[in-house]
Amino acid sequence: MNPTKKAVAFFSVVPLFLFLGVWVITNNIRSGETVSTECIRLAKRRCVLVQNNRNTARKSILGVLAGLESYRGTGVIIQKNLVLTNTHILRPDSEILVDGKVATVVRKSDEHDLALLAVETEKLPKITIDELEDAGERVFYVGNPGRREDVVIHGMIVEIDDQFIYTDGFEDIETSMGASGSGLYSKQGHLIGLKKGMLREGFDPRCLSVSIPATRIKRFLRELLGEDFSQDYR
Repeated sequence: MNPTKKAVAFFSVVPLFLFLGVWVITNNIRSGETVSTECIRLAKRRCVLVQNNRNTARKSILGVLAGLESYRGTGVIIQKNLVLTNTHILRPDSEILVDGKVATVVRKSDEHDLALLAVETEKLPKITIDELEDAGERVFYVGNPGRREDVVIHGMIVEIDDQFIYTDGFEDIETSMGASGSGLYSKQGHLIGLKKGMLREGFDPRCLSVSIPATRIKRFLRELLGEDFSQDYR
């Protein structure tokens, strides 16, 4: 191949390499790989499985166990022996298990859909509860969707209002079952919300994940513990 043809061949593949480079960078950002592995590792250690022990459910008049379906969800260890989760996944007629250990409900709030459970857990570094104000920021969840555990799901904040944070990431309602109570984290690994449910508008196949924001979490903890704190909580 003469020098002219070599030059033509070289410059013809340059756009391809540039395209691939941009695609790889964009894909890394979209997949959430900008989050440090340490942040994800610690968030996964905070993630616990919350279940209702159906063997303790009350029997109906016919002698059949009521509510045989296994209610399960996710919780976040906010400090040693304390787990934050949703109220709506707790059944009053069942024993609550956290990672298989019997837990006690310290307090729950139907208004906030938040509950604090006392259970034996490991001691972890101080958690930072922080607030995000802008849509478009990259975030990630750690939860137990379906029958999987400690699953990391990356997404982006679509909208924030006074009551909730709306993010993408979960594909549909069915695949998110069990993910209620999942911690929502910023790229810095700060807890910014707790997943409450899914939202679908009309016939749109896409779903948005709805989370309780840090402002309401801190209000709940402050009302419960009588402590005044800003960004972090021991």
